[in-house]
Amino acid sequence: MDESNSCPISNVSRLRAMRKLTAQRVAVLIDDNNLTIAAVKNYGRRVDYAKLLEAIDDREIVRAVLYRPEAAAAQYLFPPKLQYFLERRLGVEVKTPPKNVDCWLTVDAIALAGKVDVVALVGGAGDYEPLLHFLKAQGCKVEVWSWPVCTAKRLREAADRFIPLTNEVLLPEAAAA
Repeated sequence: MDESNSCPISNVSRLRAMRKLTAQRVAVLIDDNNLTIAAVKNYGRRVDYAKLLEAIDDREIVRAVLYRPEAAAAQYLFPPKLQYFLERRLGVEVKTPPKNVDCWLTVDAIALAGKVDVVALVGGAGDYEPLLHFLKAQGCKVEVWSWPVCTAKRLREAADRFIPLTNEVLLPEAAAA
């Protein structure tokens, strides 16, 4: 792998130390199924969305959307308090399409391309590679934030920057249950 677009991190504070342009407008699009399944499978814990969004730094988050298919909502319960926290405290819109979220996320990313400087795709599915090429052709910078072990190589290569997630963006073990 070409390390030029990879930003290895060991914790959130190191991630913050990698300064981005503070005037950037960012759209954060989260493939929750991809993110949560990998976190639970590899670490036995759930994602701390506040820490994840905090790592965006002091850049302006124009839009943050978490996509979770209805089927995943039934399999991995999403406590109402968590949805309230995401929407009311963090300003994250939660969308629950009937099936696969790839299409929904892609349409939103294309719609936002002219309104933001950066699209931060949180998830590592290789299906998003054509989207990344399209967004870059529209003049957007594209960051992929994902677990290194489950991020498609071609997706990493297509991104302007790959941000490998670590256990630092997970809830503490006691809170993960």
